[in-house]
Amino acid sequence: MQYEVEHNDTVAIVTLTGSVTIEHAAELKELLNRVLTEATEVVVNMGNITHLDLAGIQLFCAACRSAEGGGTRLLPKLTGSEVIPAALMEAGFNRRDTCAEQRCETCFWKGDVS
Repeated sequence: MQYEVEHNDTVAIVTLTGSVTIEHAAELKELLNRVLTEATEVVVNMGNITHLDLAGIQLFCAACRSAEGGGTRLLPKLTGSEVIPAALMEAGFNRRDTCAEQRCETCFWKGDVS
């Protein structure tokens, strides 16, 4: 997994590239925790992810709950990715509205920011 972080005022844009899997879980957790404290809105560009496993999915869900609890918006940008929808379906994360755990107002995986 490679990443790049850009800051624009109060917005952080995180671009992920490559494999987002259990092997990178600690690094991803640290990255997400850091950017959630540095910005009021975090956009995660996931269009260049080549593989996503359940560990990666769960880390984004946990980050979503942390963001909402801390008053930060965490938004996915899924444009261009065929990997993400397939990984979500395989893992059973077919969300249409609210978080399955009822902890977040909306599910991180529900939509895409343009």
